[in-house]
Amino acid sequence: MIYADFSKNISRWLFLSVGQHFSEAVETPAFKMFIQGQQRSAEDAKLQHFCELRTDGPYLRPKSKGLYEIEYQVNTLIQTTDREQSFVGPYVDVGKVLPAFVSIPVFRYGDGNLDDESFIGCLKISKQGRTDEIRVDQFGIIEPALGIIQATIEAHYKLEILLKAI
Repeated sequence: MIYADFSKNISRWLFLSVGQHFSEAVETPAFKMFIQGQQRSAEDAKLQHFCELRTDGPYLRPKSKGLYEIEYQVNTLIQTTDREQSFVGPYVDVGKVLPAFVSIPVFRYGDGNLDDESFIGCLKISKQGRTDEIRVDQFGIIEPALGIIQATIEAHYKLEILLKAI
């Protein structure tokens, strides 16, 4: 594969692979996952527990001839609407999403000429400082009148690709 084909497609492959991974790992009938910017129905607006997936990247870095390092950031916004002001609800919802932050397989998803669903590689959680890091931030009650409580989970991932191999 040549760099031009790779660079035109990698963003879509990453986004669709990450979305598929999180959808399968997180979403249940009682806990819905949205993709950032996804249209929501009037019924969705009534949900008391949900998460929203967003990504940043890819950031491409050539390492040697044909070898590229890709950085990709994944974060989720978790929202709990708890009218009884239970302090445990948000932690339960974080516990539904946190296990999905593992290595993520990347496939050639899409409907273009190169999109054959073949395996490209795995996004692996990258080191931030000395350790692999998955960061959870609790924001608490952000809208007291409505009982809206939010948290985020974020991780930085890396993937190395040898273009001759894919």
